[in-house]
Amino acid sequence: VINGSYTIGGTLTLPSDPNRAGYTFNGWFLNSTGGTALVSPYSPPSTGTLTLYAQWTPIQYTVTYNGNLSGGGTAPVNSATYITGALIPVVGNTGGLTKAGYTFSDWTLNSQGTGTTYAAASNYTVVTSNVTFYARWIATPYSVTYNATSSTGGSAPTDTSTYTMGQNVPVLGNPGSLVRTGYTISGWTDNSGGSGTVYSSGNNY
Repeated sequence: VINGSYTIGGTLTLPSDPNRAGYTFNGWFLNSTGGTALVSPYSPPSTGTLTLYAQWTPIQYTVTYNGNLSGGGTAPVNSATYITGALIPVVGNTGGLTKAGYTFSDWTLNSQGTGTTYAAASNYTVVTSNVTFYARWIATPYSVTYNATSSTGGSAPTDTSTYTMGQNVPVLGNPGSLVRTGYTISGWTDNSGGSGTVYSSGNNY
């Protein structure tokens, strides 16, 4: 950092703070460890080759787990701190996080769930910042079944698709010509007693 010569009685202006990723600069010293930081301008006490050493303190980074809009359970807690280059052992869903209509999958470094994923027992290498792991949720697929409810002929429709929470289900009609003696089919409901909202062909549930 300093290239040049000096004379006894003269002074050296020490360089301003250098940078080292993940570390705090403690000052210039005459030894690589220990001693007292030199004050600029510095007047060397003797002749000969002079080597000044930068001394550093590693920055401690924290780890946080975020439930990412979870509706139940608790996010794991890691109270340890890590320095740049250290490995963080990633845990699983130890607090039983839940989210309606979704299944916990693993962790990512952003709330959108994109990018690299980190499963339980994997390791994350610390760079130069605190780390937040966000829960990644996978929408649970749901099936739709039509129940003939005491019909005396024909067959109930079949829907082979799967749907996720919040998605519209297009209600089918009566393609299987269901019949029940003494009755006329009027539509579909989501309970066996026939009460509540009635859904006809073309409606969305």
